[in-house]
Amino acid sequence: MVPLGNGERLVVRRADGLSIYATRDLGAILMRRQLFDPTDMLYVVGQEQQVHFARLFKAACAVGIATPDRPRFKHVYFGFYVDARNGRKLSSRDSVANVGQLLAESIKHFRIKSAERGDLTDEELEATARQLAVGSLVFNDLKQDVRGPVEIDTTALDATIANFEKSGGAYVVYAACRARSILRKYGGEPPRAETLTYTAIAAEEASLLLRIQQIPELMSVAAEQSNPTFLVRHLLEIASIYNSYYMRVRVITDGVADPVRLLITKAIQQSLINGLRVCHVECPAKI
Repeated sequence: MVPLGNGERLVVRRADGLSIYATRDLGAILMRRQLFDPTDMLYVVGQEQQVHFARLFKAACAVGIATPDRPRFKHVYFGFYVDARNGRKLSSRDSVANVGQLLAESIKHFRIKSAERGDLTDEELEATARQLAVGSLVFNDLKQDVRGPVEIDTTALDATIANFEKSGGAYVVYAACRARSILRKYGGEPPRAETLTYTAIAAEEASLLLRIQQIPELMSVAAEQSNPTFLVRHLLEIASIYNSYYMRVRVITDGVADPVRLLITKAIQQSLINGLRVCHVECPAKI
């Protein structure tokens, strides 16, 4: 065992000499240091392992395979899937089954919605539905604090999926696709900002541009705190403002595009797509 001070210890080998989890975890730290010499090591594991990792990190320093400064250890713990009706943690098997059911129903839902447009092939419908469904589940998890529980109500999947569209990944994807459709309709490359002689913008447009400029800062905060919630909620806010802007303002009128609005549209499209990509959410070519 490894003494850690203050009466703490980490058992690293069984009485019969066989290895246990702690043995292999310490061995993995040594191997990674020898192979990669990383500055940081992040362990993304459930919250019930907090005590184990706290002791493991201390033990790594105590036995000399790490120092207090290198690598920097961090346990990024996350909450569990819980039953929305009673708040009880779902078992691993139940979590997989319920998420699988939610994913299947989401694909079916988004396929029906996408088919209503009537301009997608079967292959495009299948790909779009899957991208929206998977993206919605991923986004829904990321927009909540990773340390909190994620509720699943298998008795109200329709309501859950509807929420994906109203305030989830699909909502942000739709905003990006709306911007992309305007650029596709324009059919060319928007003018560069420095070529414009008149650049007056409305308050709503200034708000959008300000929020786009804040993305790198929030991405940095999300990375530093190992919590994507900061970025995800910001993307939702941008999508909300842009959707209101999209409904009220015309970018192209009688074939003539407003150059400032066109540039803002391009900035929105690129920012949302890039932000979604960071979250591992794919944006379909069209919906």
